[in-house]
Parts: sequence; C-alpha cells; structure tokens
Amino acid sequence: RQEHGDRAERADAGGSYGFGKGGVAQASRIRTVVAYTAYPAVKEDPGIERRLLGVTYWKQHQIGLSQYTGWAMLGVAQPDDSVKPFDGMFADLLAKQLAIPTRNPRSVEDRGTTLLLPDPVFSAEELRDAVLCSWWPALVDDGLLEVRVVDVDGTELDLTVTAEHPTLGAFVDAYLNRESNQGEREHEFHSDVVRSAVPLPGVASIGRAAFVADPAGWSFPSRKAALAKERSIVALMRAPRMVVKYDTLSVKEAPSVRGVFVAS
Repeated sequence: RQEHGDRAERADAGGSYGFGKGGVAQASRIRTVVAYTAYPAVKEDPGIERRLLGVTYWKQHQIGLSQYTGWAMLGVAQPDDSVKPFDGMFADLLAKQLAIPTRNPRSVEDRGTTLLLPDPVFSAEELRDAVLCSWWPALVDDGLLEVRVVDVDGTELDLTVTAEHPTLGAFVDAYLNRESNQGEREHEFHSDVVRSAVPLPGVASIGRAAFVADPAGWSFPSRKAALAKERSIVALMRAPRMVVKYDTLSVKEAPSVRGVFVAS
C-alpha cells in the first residue's frame, strides 16, 4: 500500500508515503519539502492521524574530512540514527509554526496532504499557467477540481479558462462540445477511436476525440512564415481529466486543427 500516512516498511519512511517527495523537492531551490498529512488511523499505528516530515535532498558532498549523503530529515531523531515524523498534536504545532493550515482527520473533506516548498523555482504566474495547461479539463468541469493561486503579496490569480482563452480556447471549445454531446458543428469533427496497436477484445472504443478548425484564423495562415510555424495539435487526456501531453502532428499542410482525445 502506498497511501499518504503509511509507514511502509521502515520506521523513518515518512509521514506522507507514496507521492514522491524527492521529485516534489525539485520545485524548491534549496531542494526541500515539508509534508503535513491528516488521515484515518490504521491498525499499524493506532491513534496516529496526523504526521509532519521535512526532507532535504542535496547531492552527496564532503566538508573537511566528513562525507555527507546530502539527505537530511526534519523529524524526531531516534537512538538508532533514524528519524520518525512528528505526529499528533506535535505535527499540528509545527505546522502552525510553518504557517501551514492544520487539518482535522475526523473530517473527510479535511483529510489529505499539504506540501510546503521553501523558495520555489517558479513564480505565481508560472504556477497558474502550468495548472491551466495541464488541468483545464478538470477546471471547466464544475466541482471536479478547485485550485487557488495566491501571490506573496496576497493577490489571487485568475484561473478562469473558457473557449475565448487565447491559447487554450480551441481545445476547450472542442472538449466542451464533444462532452456535452451537442453534435458536430461547422468546421468540427467528432470520432470514437477504435484502433489500437494491440487487440482489445470486447472494447468498443479506446477513447473519443474532437477536432476544430478556425477557417478565418490560424487554420489557414495567410503568410508563408505563419504557415511554416502553425501545426495541428491534440491534447491527450485521461482521468481524472488531466492533459498528459500536447501531441503535435507531423502533417504541416493547412488546414491546421486543434483537437482533444479523451481516453476511455
């Protein structure tokens, strides 16, 4: 089991096991992440419902004659040199000192993990753009995902994405019309994709797709330079409504289209 809060096999495995702290820490300039988790108690750890652990991932290095692994942990030191997470009210107290909102494990809505990334490598605007790029399908589906991006000065950035969005609008337009089963409009094509590289017995479709064109705009660029730059692009999507890749098609001739493929 790799669920948030599990201890795994080692006593110092961490308070939030299974989400890849090492990968997340790369978003911090000092390569540090603090994870604070609230979850239902499990029989292996009765009575423990909150944990907090900090981890720093530096390269192996030497200071003087001493060699260091570069891996350091913020937790409760043990006699055998291992480190356990802070738990219970101690996790809550440290979370408050780090300005992390505390969680109530007895509330289903409040369970989960908060990650603190000191000195992030991205700005608030870059974070907003990344969220929109990868998660706009979940954002346009009401209630599926709620995201807030607040800058250091308290300014909340707008994450509204519609068919009028200058970059994502064509993808959003194709997606919304296809998912609402409104039928094809002019300059639009829908398809249930049945082809697969391997046999899929009993599978009617591996996904559904929609493509749109803009005859008065980017589909037929008027200048050769623009035509050379324009491409047909498909947003490849899977549950839970995340874009995993924007696939640029090799066909370079006009008309260019924008499309979405939603995996079954």
